Amino acid sequence: MTALTVYTFGMTIWRSRRRQRDDRKNPQPSADEDVTAWAHALVEEARSLTLQRRFRSAMDRLLVVLDICPDLPAALEMAAPVISLGTGAAQAANHGERLGPQLLLDSRLDAMFCACESPGCTASWLSAHWLAQPGTVTIVVNAGSPGGGRCQECGVTLCRNHAKRTEVRYYQDGPPEFTRVQCSRCGGEMDSAPAPNGRRRGG
Repeated sequence: MTALTVYTFGMTIWRSRRRQRDDRKNPQPSADEDVTAWAHALVEEARSLTLQRRFRSAMDRLLVVLDICPDLPAALEMAAPVISLGTGAAQAANHGERLGPQLLLDSRLDAMFCACESPGCTASWLSAHWLAQPGTVTIVVNAGSPGGGRCQECGVTLCRNHAKRTEVRYYQDGPPEFTRVQCSRCGGEMDSAPAPNGRRRGG
C-alpha cells in the first residue's frame, strides 16, 4: 500500500467519523419526519384556500394528505370545515369550488363520518366531533341530514330517524320548546357530537 493510498484511506475514515459526530450534533430528519412536515404544509395550504372559499382546491390537498397519512389529526380537523362549508350555504369562490356528491363519497373521507348502526340503515353524516373546538360547545343544525348521535349508556350510534325523539312542551297545548333525543334501545341520553365510527361500505 503506497503512502498516498494510506493517506487517502485515513482521510476517508476521518471524514466518516467527523460526519458521524456532526450527525449526532445536528441529526438529519428521518423519512417519517419529512412526510409529516410535507403533510402539515399541505394542510396549511388547504387552510389558506378555505379562507379564500376555494373549497374544492382545499379538499384536493387534503385528499393527497389522507392518502398517505389517513389518521393525521390536523388533516381530519381541517377536512371537517371544508366539507361543512363546501356543501352548505356558504358561497364558494366559483361554482367549480363547491364539493359535489361524488367527491364526498371518496373512501378517504370515511373516517369523517358517523354511520347509523340500526339494522338495514345506510344513513351517514359528517361527525360534529371534528367541528367542535376544545373548550367550546358546538351545535350543528342540519335539518336535511340524517344526523344523530351516540348513546352515552350502551354506545350505539343512531341516526335521527332511529333515535327516540320526544317533544318537550312547557304547556300542554303550547308549542314544543325543544326535542329530547334518547337511545331507542336503552333510553340513554345521546351525545350529539360523538367521535365518528366510520362510514360503512357495502359488500
